[in-house]
Amino acid sequence: MRVFPAGALLVLAMAGCSAPSPRGPCEGLVYTDAGLTREQYAPCAKAMVGKLDELSRAVEIIFDKNLSKAERMRGRQTCLKASSDLSRLMGQAGGKSKLLHLEWDDTALTRFNWSVEWARSAYFTYCYYGAVGPEPPRIDPIHEDAKRFVATLR
Repeated sequence: MRVFPAGALLVLAMAGCSAPSPRGPCEGLVYTDAGLTREQYAPCAKAMVGKLDELSRAVEIIFDKNLSKAERMRGRQTCLKASSDLSRLMGQAGGKSKLLHLEWDDTALTRFNWSVEWARSAYFTYCYYGAVGPEPPRIDPIHEDAKRFVATLR
């Protein structure tokens, strides 16, 4: 029977381990019956609006008839990725069960969650189907409402 020195066992045990990945802005949120506070939710909300901004820019590219088809297709790929990234952030924040199916005590946060989901869904439709009409969609008002609200958060 061969005995390994304690140091060798430690090295073997740690061989499969990697450094912990940095936490994203929507990970590790701790909900109460009241939902979250604005201070707790601010980094996540700002990240979500940043993804909505990316989606908006990508939709503009998709509808820009002055760009080549290849550039508009790259815009579509960017749009689909940003939509996926936003969905991932929303999932990390608790998913639909926490963001959309619960009424938080702070009704402005509840409205914000619905605004983000509505805008994400609408942008995704344009990302997926492309420019099916003569001009870009009018999603901006609800997206702008979400941006104005996030600007009030610290």
